[in-house]
Amino acid sequence: MALADNHRLGEACIDTDEAVFVHPSARSIDIGEQHGEPGDARRKAAKGEPEAAQHALAKLRGEFDSVGGEMEFHSGMGPSWGRLLESTNRKFHIHSSVQTMYSRGMEWINYHHLLYFWTVAREGSVRKACETLHLAQPTISGQLRQLEDSLGEKLFAKSGRGLVMTEVGQLVYRYAEEIFGLGRELQDVLKGRPRGRPLRLFVGVSDVVPKLIAYRILQPALQLAEPVQLICEEDSTERLLTELAEHRLDVVLSDAPVTPQVRVKAYSHPLGSSTMTVFGTPELAARFRRGFPRSLDGAPFLYPAAGSNLRRSLEQWFDEHDVRPRVVGEFKDSALLKTFGQAGAGLFVSPAAIEREVRGHYRVNVAGGWTGFRTLYAISVERRLKHPAVVAITEAG
Repeated sequence: MALADNHRLGEACIDTDEAVFVHPSARSIDIGEQHGEPGDARRKAAKGEPEAAQHALAKLRGEFDSVGGEMEFHSGMGPSWGRLLESTNRKFHIHSSVQTMYSRGMEWINYHHLLYFWTVAREGSVRKACETLHLAQPTISGQLRQLEDSLGEKLFAKSGRGLVMTEVGQLVYRYAEEIFGLGRELQDVLKGRPRGRPLRLFVGVSDVVPKLIAYRILQPALQLAEPVQLICEEDSTERLLTELAEHRLDVVLSDAPVTPQVRVKAYSHPLGSSTMTVFGTPELAARFRRGFPRSLDGAPFLYPAAGSNLRRSLEQWFDEHDVRPRVVGEFKDSALLKTFGQAGAGLFVSPAAIEREVRGHYRVNVAGGWTGFRTLYAISVERRLKHPAVVAITEAG
């Protein structure tokens, strides 16, 4: 018999039999027999004791905030925490209206829904998440919709035949990483494997900053006594500054300071300057080394992206020497630019501070030196830096 048939806590019921979550806002609970000995609650209800049944339901409603799957009901013991496996005694089938949890007026996230979202985001698709979680696709899709409804925001958007996270989805994913990271750490501690949480540093690297220079700048953060975990993101300076203003990043590495035109309250901390060097394949470097820099007039050249600080400085230097190289290509990604240079497509510039690394990695030679300086900046929302890793970066610079 189903107790909820006679004792209903509310009228509206949503059957979530496939992936069940119990909340204090549960409107009704069906107790059905699976196998094994019937419990005391059923015997009392069968003997016409609705008060006992109501008391059991009230107790259940108060004890369980959020439970998925099936729960054990041990004879004579009342409700207890169940396992998310098949019960060997009794099953509860929950009819629930998912509302805010715990105390009235206090909003809580359903962490089972958040786990599904986090898994889908990590695995890259609902199908792969289904394999990881051992759940059916309609279950996960339904719970994701409920999470989006509860947050009032879309977390995924369609892109071709797949899904991509929205900006809000990326923000939620970052918090989910933190939440479930703490859960994993708790498990390690309880299993006797204590571990300290590393200090996390969220860094935005402008796409015009050479990768080797970015590594050099960030290296002091990894040498702190306290373990540091880097989370690096590469994008345009404008987009990174937006994320910095929304506190998604701790610091942005850029080749230009924040200007008054940028509607972001941030502060630029100089990291140091370097002269520039012109590189090319051994054949190109040898051909244009003689008579440098006048020899660059008409030479094949790979330019940084238009609008970048480096591009403006380079063109100014060309104007000062009255040379007009032939533009072979323009590149936003400095690593891609060097790859084309390695292939012999043209000459290119890179900071003299990493000359040895560039020559060794890309197998190029020096055509000549450029006396122009390139200054890099660490941009933060704080005038007085507080994050230990950011302080280490700026002091080393």
